[in-house]
Amino acid sequence: MDVMIVEDEAIIALDIKDILKRSGYNVSAVVGSGTDAITKAKELKPDLILMDVMLGKGINGIQAAAAIRKVQNIPVIFISSFSDKHAVTSAYEVSPYGYLVKPFNEFELIRKIGNLTTG
Repeated sequence: MDVMIVEDEAIIALDIKDILKRSGYNVSAVVGSGTDAITKAKELKPDLILMDVMLGKGINGIQAAAAIRKVQNIPVIFISSFSDKHAVTSAYEVSPYGYLVKPFNEFELIRKIGNLTTG
């Protein structure tokens, strides 16, 4: 399974990439902005996107996921430090596959991805 990581914090992105690789997943790209996520998703067509909700400059993860869903049916799992009702409700408006609150543990991440591949 090819996974694209969209995370603007480099240390977190590298940690997620390491977890995925140790678990046997291929990381096709790591990008740090919503605009780059849209471009790379069109180019690479990953099987799954792990998307941070709040990205530095430009569009946020929810907006990027909505743009990607308009042209491709790629499952998105949002990852965010925001767990308030507004953030979660906004994220679920673009029909993500799931939502993980940071900090999450390795087991939670792999289980959520595993549910996608087995369910």
